[in-house]
Amino acid sequence: MTDRATSSDLPVNANSNSDTSSESASDSTNDSHEQDLQATVPAIDRDENRIYFMNLSGQNSGDGVFLTKVTIEDKDDLTGKDREVRNEPLSSPVELAYRALHLLPVLDIDKDGIVSRTEFEGAAKDPQYKGTDVQVIAGLSDPSAWERLINFSNDERGKETGISSEDVWTIAERRNDVAVQAAYAAAIANFQISDGTAGH
Repeated sequence: MTDRATSSDLPVNANSNSDTSSESASDSTNDSHEQDLQATVPAIDRDENRIYFMNLSGQNSGDGVFLTKVTIEDKDDLTGKDREVRNEPLSSPVELAYRALHLLPVLDIDKDGIVSRTEFEGAAKDPQYKGTDVQVIAGLSDPSAWERLINFSNDERGKETGISSEDVWTIAERRNDVAVQAAYAAAIANFQISDGTAGH
């Protein structure tokens, strides 16, 4: 994966981890309403060709964000164990792809790198999956999108049979594709129907 994104290209939308209350000017010189930031955000490179998932940390002084650390998550190193699950609708196809990258290693029961239709069907019936996990499962396994999504990348020997991390990466790149839009619509619809909980 090439790194063409710079910190100045990145959208930063994070909650601070510290109190934002006002402090008097007589306090120490470090008290300038600085807030520690921790965030993971999807970011598009300057040519809008590739989605990067950035872990950001830094400080917000009120005049701007000063990044102290920026790392790019390698999709091949994700395990899904520490993924964040929210009980709210996905905000965009990019978020669908982002959360799918983190969830696929958990759904891949046989650890062959491909999440099959059978593995998706099993996950859809499993009550352990909630919120954003449920939406990812519903979106990626949607019948109107499935055949096109599994063929987004040619990363299987012979016929494409399931969704891989490379397919999901391509989903993020082709966020305006008809199949991606169908998958996103299915994800949102599932959240509204199930109230964010699988199997209900």
